[in-house]
Amino acid sequence: MIEIKFLKDLPIKLANNNKSILQVLGGDIYYDSVGNRYGYISFKNPNKSPIFALQLAVKEYSVDGKFIKDNELFEGYTYYPTGDFVINQPILLDKETEAVEITIVKITFRKANFINDRFVAFKKEDYVELYQSKAPVKRSSGASSNFFAGLAKPASNEELTPLGEEAPESPVQESAPSEASAEAPVVEEPVKEEKVPETPVSELRRFAKEKKTIFTIIPFAAAALLLVVFLFIIMMSVTGGVNAFNYYNS
Repeated sequence: MIEIKFLKDLPIKLANNNKSILQVLGGDIYYDSVGNRYGYISFKNPNKSPIFALQLAVKEYSVDGKFIKDNELFEGYTYYPTGDFVINQPILLDKETEAVEITIVKITFRKANFINDRFVAFKKEDYVELYQSKAPVKRSSGASSNFFAGLAKPASNEELTPLGEEAPESPVQESAPSEASAEAPVVEEPVKEEKVPETPVSELRRFAKEKKTIFTIIPFAAAALLLVVFLFIIMMSVTGGVNAFNYYNS
């Protein structure tokens, strides 16, 4: 396990036009013993549905706003509930990165995907395929024109505190990232409901009536048959008795 330690806050800019589906609360930079930097981002999911897949496009910038590189976060299988959450795996940042710009490329909810700032409904049998697939991302190497709140140039004597030895495992954060106080009204996920064909009530009533009539006739038919057999036996017995009486009296 790699030991990491909190370094500073990570200024973040959300580039999506629709900023209500997933809200950015804040970010933190952690570092390890060899100076690698890891970015943790906290979000708020205001939707009723949990998040089952998440794809982010990340652009890294230096302290003076110079573009460094494109990056991404893709979790094809995950679970983020409604409310505040922090990404499960950190984003490996460049050692010169001081701010990031993120674009929400794809979010998979219970019954729909959020792609390109809009919802796209899908069927239940498509879940696995949709989780595994990535949405296309537009790449750019231009400088950012966005203002990163909280971005300040560090002092020249800023140094990283040495940490213990590292092991070849995924980094685990030492303390939880800071939480922002941004709040927004809850946004319900618009989902297209699938219509299930229904049997007309009149047909159901007719079927029930026919079924009831059949089960009512069967007992009466059986009773009538038994009555005929009983009468036949009686008639045969009476006829035999009369013939026997006439024989002995003749």
